[in-house]
Amino acid sequence: MRASPDSTGTGQNPRRQAGLPRRTLSWTAELGFAAGAAVLSLAGAAIVMRLWRADLHTPFDYQGEVNYNLMLVKGLLDHGGYQENPSLGFPFGQDLYDLGLGTDRVNFVLMRLFGLVTSDPVLVTNLFFLLTFPLAAVAAVFVLRRLGVGPAPALVAAVLFSLLPYHFSRNSHLFLAAYYAVPLAAYIVFGVFGEVRLFARRVNSRRGIPAWITWQSVATVLICVVLGSTGVYYAAFTLVLVSGATLLVFARLRDRRQLLVGAALVGLVGATVVVNLAPTLKYQLNHGVNRAVLRTPQETEEFSLKLSELVLPTDGHRIASVAAWKDRYVQTSLLPSERGQAIGLVATVGFVWLWVVALLAIVGRRTERSLLLYASAAVIVSFLVATTGGLSTILAYVITPQLHAWNRISVFIAFFSLVAVAVLLDRLHGFLRERGLGAAFGAVLAVILLAGALDQTTNRAIPAYAAVSREYHQDDEFSAAISARLDGGDSVFQLPYVPFPEAEPPRPMQDYDPLRPYLHQNELRWSYGATKGRSENWAGDLSAKPLSLVVPAVAAVGFAGIYLDGAGYPDGGRVARSELARITGSQPLSDERGRFAFIDLRAYRDRLEQAGAARVAALRAAAIHPLHIEVGPGFYPQEQDGAHSWHWAAANGELRLINPSGGARTAVLEARLAREPDAAPVIVSLPGGKQKRLQAVPGGSPVRLALTLAPGTNTVHFSTAAPAVLSANVSRALYFRLVDIVLVESVLRESSRGSAHR
Repeated sequence: MRASPDSTGTGQNPRRQAGLPRRTLSWTAELGFAAGAAVLSLAGAAIVMRLWRADLHTPFDYQGEVNYNLMLVKGLLDHGGYQENPSLGFPFGQDLYDLGLGTDRVNFVLMRLFGLVTSDPVLVTNLFFLLTFPLAAVAAVFVLRRLGVGPAPALVAAVLFSLLPYHFSRNSHLFLAAYYAVPLAAYIVFGVFGEVRLFARRVNSRRGIPAWITWQSVATVLICVVLGSTGVYYAAFTLVLVSGATLLVFARLRDRRQLLVGAALVGLVGATVVVNLAPTLKYQLNHGVNRAVLRTPQETEEFSLKLSELVLPTDGHRIASVAAWKDRYVQTSLLPSERGQAIGLVATVGFVWLWVVALLAIVGRRTERSLLLYASAAVIVSFLVATTGGLSTILAYVITPQLHAWNRISVFIAFFSLVAVAVLLDRLHGFLRERGLGAAFGAVLAVILLAGALDQTTNRAIPAYAAVSREYHQDDEFSAAISARLDGGDSVFQLPYVPFPEAEPPRPMQDYDPLRPYLHQNELRWSYGATKGRSENWAGDLSAKPLSLVVPAVAAVGFAGIYLDGAGYPDGGRVARSELARITGSQPLSDERGRFAFIDLRAYRDRLEQAGAARVAALRAAAIHPLHIEVGPGFYPQEQDGAHSWHWAAANGELRLINPSGGARTAVLEARLAREPDAAPVIVSLPGGKQKRLQAVPGGSPVRLALTLAPGTNTVHFSTAAPAVLSANVSRALYFRLVDIVLVESVLRESSRGSAHR
């Protein structure tokens, strides 16, 4: 049965103004326009990226978050999921529950479908990225047509929407590039305002839920599920806009049913997000919140939306003088924010017009159709929430800072602005047709589409195909050489240590570079990839120690080799290679560039095992369940100068030494005890009650404390009766400082003295 046109509680404003006529076409014609938008979008992307130069089995880029994306796709194809990966984070495996990846479930499903025909993660990633262009265009055409926009203007606006600067700048943020959900979110927002019917009740049907099972209601529910499954940012932006629209409609109509509709929509999207995040929530309930991956409120302003970034030309504009002007702005701006916010000249026209519409409405000159008024309201809400110092900043400090990059709402603003452009083009069509110039409209649209696409895209979107291919295949050859030396299932320890995720490794090494060898083979397991802040991330503690301690420990853990990236060392890794060769007796295998090296540990490991199973087990436990230090009350946060690190202390300070195992372990705490400009005695109270009298002197006196640490927390207390030293920081009373604190378990130190190499 058809839904009653006078159904109540549908989310449609019963006093909705008449807008543009619903120019319905046959399904064949509608599909034709959608297909046309998809083809033009994909063709535009292909031309901009010079896709004919590409080898789709080679990544478009090979650095930073692109490698992180490839890791996710490879894990999905190899192991059937994206939350756990046994090939990384050896020996415990990689868990990604802290990262909240579940909200991208629809995107992972699409990738899994590609995986049915190919097991190449690079090909799947490239195909998915290219698919996001026609998906965005088709979704935009669908929504624009439902809003009553003519087919040709809808097609032009949809193609321009799919070719936003945002799209190309998000190549490294693969899931943000999949913004096909944005038009669907706008559809829901316009539905709250009453422009489209979201829920409908069957005529003469009984009361209850079955009465509301209509195609409109089912479609709305499905859209909400998609919105809650295509990224947490797009879901959050949808919730903000739906909430804002609901409050505005209620303020105007005073109809409580509108509040119910808005609450239902927020509940549907929010519930979907919660269901998708259920594995993360369960994991954190069992293991606690990982503070090492939390955002800070300050990041919200650093990555906020900026009006100037929205309306200024895109970076690297095709007109050289414009590009230079924009580059100068970016280089001199005190807060440049995240790149890719520009919406392009055509959308900027719509953006400005929507503000004009709002101002005219404020002064009582409401001459626009309701669609533009509602688009204007959505843009204003988006801007007020996401702009620097806006509501998002308050949310970050009061509720959560986890959604730190609110500038990404720019893609929503772009769509609402293009809605305005499409309406203006419809008006232009009517104007020309009344004067017998309707045939010229096609030429006008073609010029706008071509000019808009050229304005929004730049040569910076062209991947460096040759350079990437050369580097990618060199890595492939070196990884193959390593695999040929080892057996399937062997594990490799990676140096230097780089935290995961989101780290700043030593330059010129880049974040996620340690994933490169993993991406080229399926047989080996790697140490990199354990989430920072979790106990499985033991490699960071061990890697901070001298190589003479590291090598026996990783051999005891079971690693068959060490993979060294010279880009992470000031000298290109020359000293580290020489030291590893001396300790292990194995000559490094190097790649043709001299950047990477592999050191075979198997012979060394065999010699180590001659020391006995108990010693190897103790070494393994010391490595993967390390003792660690927590700075307690009385010590100030760490300071450093590049060569040394230290903690200033008050008159009394505590160090907490954590033993995570079930038995007592012996260790040595080493540091230097310093105080400037004069010396002073410091009393050290050890676990068990013993005390030592030490001297804090300028430059530092050596501290070496042999300790037996019980399971759990052991406290070492430092105190002095000397007066505070003079300090420019009057908010802190400084008495002494501990410099270069190191806690080394005895079994590790003993193993370094007697090398297994003969």
